[in-house]
Amino acid sequence: MLGALVLGGCATPPALKPAQAPPAPPVLIGTPTSQPLTPELQALQGESENQQVLVRFSVFPDGSVHQPRAVFTLLSPADTAAVLAALRQWQFKPALHGTQAVTREFMYPLFFGPDAAQDRTRFYCRNQPLIYEPENRCEIVSFGHWRIFRMNPEYPAKLLDQHLAGSVTLSFDVDPHGRVQNPKVVSSTPPGAFDAAALAAVRQWYFEPLQEQKDPPPEQHVTVTVTFNPPGAGARTNPQAPLPH
Repeated sequence: MLGALVLGGCATPPALKPAQAPPAPPVLIGTPTSQPLTPELQALQGESENQQVLVRFSVFPDGSVHQPRAVFTLLSPADTAAVLAALRQWQFKPALHGTQAVTREFMYPLFFGPDAAQDRTRFYCRNQPLIYEPENRCEIVSFGHWRIFRMNPEYPAKLLDQHLAGSVTLSFDVDPHGRVQNPKVVSSTPPGAFDAAALAAVRQWYFEPLQEQKDPPPEQHVTVTVTFNPPGAGARTNPQAPLPH
């Protein structure tokens, strides 16, 4: 009697999935090291209306800009072309692969008009993780009636070899639109060493009324102290309570 013959089946192999390409690295916000101010850019700085351009370009290992192109613009075609021409003369920090400078794509926003400084600060604060260098330049804090977008000051390059620490106390007004007006140095230590850097920083701050406020708060008078430490130790700002003007 013949035994039953069992034929083994051959299973169909599962379909192979195509290999997925690794995600492209994000386009970061570049950091300029040289920003020549052309006559065209000077004219745009005096714009009576707020304008913005977002540009993408390649930065070569020597820091030079190549193939800038506008990915968003509120300017006229002629003014946009002038901005792109000016950017070709700028220098940026090149990307590093280990210790080697390499070519990389970056983006950079430019703002013009009466609120240019505040618009720039809000952009940087909201996109802080995308800033290539330097780090921790901007922060958002809530204080009183305001959400404060503030740029931290840059440590003066001329003091790098001296490793000085110091502080500057400033006073200024905040208008109903959240813009800093009339900043003045109240006191500083060492005298005059960090005044310009502190003033340059607070002029870029923006005080946004909190959403729960139906009407903009009246003009406020504010006093802040900005402390400076040598690079590596950091710099910080300590806002005191806003007082009615």
